[in-house]
Amino acid sequence: MGLFTTRQLLGYTEQKVKFRALFLELFFRRTVNFHTEEVMLDKITGKTPVAAYVSPVVEGKVLRHRGGETRVLRPGYVKPKHEFPWSR
Repeated sequence: MGLFTTRQLLGYTEQKVKFRALFLELFFRRTVNFHTEEVMLDKITGKTPVAAYVSPVVEGKVLRHRGGETRVLRPGYVKPKHEFPWSR
């Protein structure tokens, strides 16, 4: 006779632990879902200044003289092409 019964061990294995992707939670918090097939990506041309520190009290300035371009992408359908061993 062991420490735990089979029923206790089965109950333990059925508990699922939620995986937390630390990198995704820190840097990619926002997820954007598109309801169309096209994905629009905006690219700001030239050197874009990035603020090292942004104060929540002072409002930012809009750079209207800077241009940009929008690319419309339609992702291709990707189908796995590797063989799967069905005998396993």
